[in-house]
Amino acid sequence: MNEGDAARVQAPGVQMEIIMGNAVWRGVLACALAAGLCAATPAAELVIGQVTSLSGPGGAELGQGLRDGAACAFDEVNREGGVNGNRLRLVTLDDRYTPALTVQKTRELLASERPVVLTAFRGTANTLALVKSGLLDESGVALVGSLTGAAELQGVPGIFHTRPSYASEIGKLVDGLLNIQQTRIGVVYENDSFGANGLAAVETALRTRNLKPVGAALAAEFGTQYATAPESEWLDLFREKAVAAMMDMIRADLALLGIHHDIFASEAGVQKAGNAPVEVGIRPEHVRLVGAGDPAASLPGTVQLLERLGNATIMYVDTPAGQIVVQDDGDAAAHSGDNVGVLFDPARVHVFTADARAA
Repeated sequence: MNEGDAARVQAPGVQMEIIMGNAVWRGVLACALAAGLCAATPAAELVIGQVTSLSGPGGAELGQGLRDGAACAFDEVNREGGVNGNRLRLVTLDDRYTPALTVQKTRELLASERPVVLTAFRGTANTLALVKSGLLDESGVALVGSLTGAAELQGVPGIFHTRPSYASEIGKLVDGLLNIQQTRIGVVYENDSFGANGLAAVETALRTRNLKPVGAALAAEFGTQYATAPESEWLDLFREKAVAAMMDMIRADLALLGIHHDIFASEAGVQKAGNAPVEVGIRPEHVRLVGAGDPAASLPGTVQLLERLGNATIMYVDTPAGQIVVQDDGDAAAHSGDNVGVLFDPARVHVFTADARAA
């Protein structure tokens, strides 16, 4: 739902319409609380239930942020007199981003606190497990806002979404890439329902634009392999797998393009940098242009712009790896629009860590 769209929700004897704006929490909760307010005693306390990740290796800070954001919004509502005089109280239980615990903790919350609405859950697999458990149907309590955009959860009775679907979000990302002429798109994804949904959304978005991914690489699995690892160790392991998968996919794609040299030539530098972010660079004077189709070329390219500076010519060359700047002699014979081969000197490739130190 876009900002400014109307959201209409019906409850027994109640029909409300709100305009989605900046006060998302207040508006959405007003809809979801309609049924509860019908039977609420004046000046009662209305419990809002939440089950999310407050600990564990699967990104606990996201769940903590959902809890803190909801608490701030409800505090503001209470300072202004609550909803029809009823104060809101948020009760949050920790599921450690584990679907089975999501169901267990939701069952406990429904039984012990009798919330009028559930809100701000997190996770595709977690929300799917909740739906399949039948708890929402059995209790008649709605879930407003779960941090997921999975296709399987769109239109499910009892769930009111406050974010777009993955298909919508990824469609916008794909359009953004295509707008800057980036058509060779690969996917590194997690081995869980969230990752599967993301991969499917990319494939669908590209297919509707007559494209397909150049590759898809599996990185790691949430909630199983690293469930008992400390968060810092788990993130390092995931990053290592994700980078390795991405590098393999890029190399495979470059091979399909007929690129014969590994542009990530400084393997020792990458290994030395470990899991730290790195940048790979080469100076313009250490890049040469050769004929299009030359088997020695590292990359194919097209000259887009030349700057003749007397004793030197600066050329901007579009390649599958992005635009590369090349410096040649002042009398270089290249012209804008020329198809060329780009040749790197592997000995001149440099790898830098995030703090600009040579790896």
